[in-house]
Amino acid sequence: MIENPEKFDQLEKFLSMNKSCQTLNLHGCGLSKLHLFHIGDGLSKNSALVKLSLGDNNLSDPLCIKYTTDGLL
Repeated sequence: MIENPEKFDQLEKFLSMNKSCQTLNLHGCGLSKLHLFHIGDGLSKNSALVKLSLGDNNLSDPLCIKYTTDGLL
């Protein structure tokens, strides 16, 4: 489980400026809607990432999927 949600603001900044990281594994991190909002926002500005793993997180809320896919499209 993620204890410091503010770190995801930094992940958003990293993703938006990333030019080299191609794989991001967030498997089993206990991601919430807020975390996925930050991830999606960072992904919307990212062109380097080719593999994203979100397995073993609770993505049952449709907004979790929306935030992530909005960032990818």
